[in-house]
Amino acid sequence: MRPAAPDLRAFVLAAPGEDPAAALAALAAAGVPGASVIELDRPGAWATARNAALSQAQGSAFLALIEAAVSVGPGWLAGCLDLCGDERLGAAGGPVTAAGPVPGGLDAVRHAQVLGLTGSSGLSSGNAILRTAALRAVGGFAPARGHRAAVDGLADWQLALEAIAAAGWVVRRDERLAATRDLAGVGFGKLLGRRLQTGARSAELAPETSPARPVAGALRGAAAAATRLARADGAGAADRLAWAAASAGAALGPLVAHSGLQPDCSSTPWRPSVAAPLPGPVRARLRRRPRARQGDRTILLYHRVCELGEDPLAVNVAPARFAEQIEVLARSGRVATLAEVAEGVAPPASVAVTFDDGYRDNLEHALPVLERTGVPATLFAASGQIARGEGFWWDTVARLLAAGIATGQPGPLTVELAEGERSWRPGPGTPLPALLGQIHAALRPRDAAAIRAAIAEIARWSGQPSEPPERDRPLTVEELRTLASAGPFDVQSHGRDHLSLALVPEAVRADDLAAAAADLEQMTGRRPTQLAYPFGVPGTDVDTATQRAAAAAGYELAVVNAPGRVESADRFAVPRRAVPDIGGEAFSAWLGCG
Repeated sequence: MRPAAPDLRAFVLAAPGEDPAAALAALAAAGVPGASVIELDRPGAWATARNAALSQAQGSAFLALIEAAVSVGPGWLAGCLDLCGDERLGAAGGPVTAAGPVPGGLDAVRHAQVLGLTGSSGLSSGNAILRTAALRAVGGFAPARGHRAAVDGLADWQLALEAIAAAGWVVRRDERLAATRDLAGVGFGKLLGRRLQTGARSAELAPETSPARPVAGALRGAAAAATRLARADGAGAADRLAWAAASAGAALGPLVAHSGLQPDCSSTPWRPSVAAPLPGPVRARLRRRPRARQGDRTILLYHRVCELGEDPLAVNVAPARFAEQIEVLARSGRVATLAEVAEGVAPPASVAVTFDDGYRDNLEHALPVLERTGVPATLFAASGQIARGEGFWWDTVARLLAAGIATGQPGPLTVELAEGERSWRPGPGTPLPALLGQIHAALRPRDAAAIRAAIAEIARWSGQPSEPPERDRPLTVEELRTLASAGPFDVQSHGRDHLSLALVPEAVRADDLAAAAADLEQMTGRRPTQLAYPFGVPGTDVDTATQRAAAAAGYELAVVNAPGRVESADRFAVPRRAVPDIGGEAFSAWLGCG
């Protein structure tokens, strides 16, 4: 049933100095007066402007993103009215055609992407409507510096549409949302710059779609352009020059596109932590991280040892393969404790074994193998989960999502978070890993209370209880004591509530670290001196403030979840290698035990 009026907030996005009057007039003529104008704070900053529109659209079910050079047609609003009534719709757009001649007489279809007429998704970034809760659910638009010539439907725009579709929403192209784009300000030189930039961005983002031999392609295109020009075929020459520019961009790749694809902020309202910009290709070569060397010490990271079946987060090693791996280590004669490896007192090439979280399967399946082989290990236990007998939330989310998809739960899965609703629409074809990744990213920066509330909403949607099955539960306090007294395991801290410590307030972080140490001292009779940061990704879950907090809480050593050289590491950011679910022979090759 079509709503009487769309709950739609329209925004016109204008590059610096660009006049939005024509776009505003076209929207008003279509029945959408009062659209808001967002001017880019610098050329190319499209992602920032789109995220600003999403922030301002709070309370609206849909937002429309119209670029200043785009004029919607008279039937645009009528099309929106029908589309907004489709409860499955995540995003939609219509065809965008050139309002006048194309620069250089180029074929508008062959060069639609760089002309801003369509993106690789079939939609144009300059003429679209999106469901706000679905866009929030995928983290909004990935922040990027952008580039003044990057009008190509790649990067933040394309990634957002792919994520919305992966979350189960329908992304639709509808002829009723037709619009035109004014190309009067796009001279042929500017268009060549766009082709160069798009070729480079494609090489970085989607190398499989880039020209196979870009240097040869650029030379052939230039030669073909000269031939066409000699025949007085100006349009043909322009076309070949444009493709030559695209091939040249693909050949230059990161030298041309790198900076425009890097984040321009450290967080957004929907992405509390954004990875830091990567150094440019030249600087990266000059500041390359030290490579692993023969004889380097290694710290291994395990989580679970059980027959898990589907493992979307890749945290499990099957018991038989775990036994093979530990037997390889035992035969190598290279095993040592975590402290010996991290402090450099173990012999070169020594290996330490660590576990995170505190699953019951560590007692059931890992302990007997360690006892039989004499291999020591460290268990970093999340004390609050163990004290409460509460399942680890990522397991609960995965189980509830799988159950909801399997039973075909109707309607969207909506979770209310501090910044607004986030909605997913899982269906029979929705890929669980992609969906779980989006929800994991949404919940990871929250405190324990917010995560519990979100899980209650997911459980209601799925129709399943949130309590963990026996397979997924953590150790009990008594089981932790048994494991701690058994010999191979040294129990250390993984925080109390498994929080991303870099993303919570300072007081919450300090309390969690101190409480975890007190908990484990009470549970095992020994105060922990070592810490594994929950989640543990440097730059996301661990920052300088987190390392200082660990030291202030009395810990003497802390490990992260990232590979690197133990020998050159800060003692509060010691690297570890996550172990894959592979057999003994493959493990030996992976570790370098040959």
